[in-house]
Amino acid sequence: MTTIAGGGVEGVRDGSCDRARFAEPQGVAVDDAGAIYVADAASHRIRRISPDCVVTTVAGGASAAGEDWSGTFGHRDGPAEQALFREPSAVVFDHEGNLLILDRGNGRIRMLSPDGMISTMAGGSPLPREGYSQANHGHRDGYAQQAFFFLPGGLAIDHEGSIFFTEYGGVRIIEDGGYVSTVLRTTHVRLGSELSLFTRGIAVGADGALYVADPYYDRVVRVTRDGMLTIVADGLANPTQVLALPDGSLLVTDSGDNVIRKITFEGGQ
Repeated sequence: MTTIAGGGVEGVRDGSCDRARFAEPQGVAVDDAGAIYVADAASHRIRRISPDCVVTTVAGGASAAGEDWSGTFGHRDGPAEQALFREPSAVVFDHEGNLLILDRGNGRIRMLSPDGMISTMAGGSPLPREGYSQANHGHRDGYAQQAFFFLPGGLAIDHEGSIFFTEYGGVRIIEDGGYVSTVLRTTHVRLGSELSLFTRGIAVGADGALYVADPYYDRVVRVTRDGMLTIVADGLANPTQVLALPDGSLLVTDSGDNVIRKITFEGGQ
């Protein structure tokens, strides 16, 4: 185990890996050149760790300077250096080299293009409603920004380019053409189901199924494209992220036990 970048002190500081600071880093993705992109949730920024180990801010945090990251959140598209996010929690590259960003607090999926522009790919804001927070936009399927999300958590993409994400109460898909639809809606925890309302990490397995980390029920669940559920691991301790490996196995961050677990299947499936 080695530390690539950052130290034990929360903050926002670019520079060499040994001097850089992060603020609650969450999702990571790696580009074809080996650079690591990090969703730095508490600083509301997207950070990049270069192959020669230099940390830079590539998007977000435009309203603050230096190491003071307070007041930097919001929603603004445009050039990456002027963009604003609210607690980005997951990142993944699509097949065209765009970095997809799950902007959890804004209830949107954003996109950083190779030319350095930020745009909102899906998710919008309904008119303000009494009792609804900034993060609770409700649930509505539809094209692109006509859809509403409620606290999206995990993000994954399959080999055909379909985008999957978890949110409070379900699993959604964005298919070619930008239409957002619902793969699965989970019931209230009091009614019982294989998945709780509080899903987080998601991955597309080698078998084409979805694997979802459920920190409330402490399990990992397999979800087929038609919404069928199977528990593949139970009795964990706050699993939050899941990664599918080419051999069919899974890596799971088991946060409550502070370990990384590996799940293997008979026959590699």
